[in-house]
Amino acid sequence: MRELIGSRLRAERERLGYNQIEFAAIGGASNRTQVDWERGKQVPNAEFLALVAVAGVDVQYILTGKRSSIAMTLDEEELLTGYRGLDIRGKAGVLGMVETLGTPSPSAIREKQAQLAHPITGKNAQINSGKKSTNISGNAKVKIERKKKDGL
Repeated sequence: MRELIGSRLRAERERLGYNQIEFAAIGGASNRTQVDWERGKQVPNAEFLALVAVAGVDVQYILTGKRSSIAMTLDEEELLTGYRGLDIRGKAGVLGMVETLGTPSPSAIREKQAQLAHPITGKNAQINSGKKSTNISGNAKVKIERKKKDGL
């Protein structure tokens, strides 16, 4: 059990981006004690866990191995407090920004790839390629790709 608690304590420390010295200081412990806890020689006390919880540590995870849905870092708490104070338009704007900055969905990736391939759409377009010229009418869509030159 001590080894499990120690490994989860280390995982939380690393998740939050602290080294052992910084993390121990947050909880009022020595570096040596922090090392012993992470190696499973001892277990952290309640006072330490309460202090590091303020920095965003998921104490429930350390003790049980189950993630808490409410453990947040200070910046996450600040963001949530600010979000809750917004009107509906502000909330929509924040959600749109998060979606834009987050990991794109597969359909968004395909859409972006299509945009980068320089599609041409429209009525009565003409494509010139070297000696050939092609007229396009109606709602045609043409994908233009560059050929790689040998030796480059």
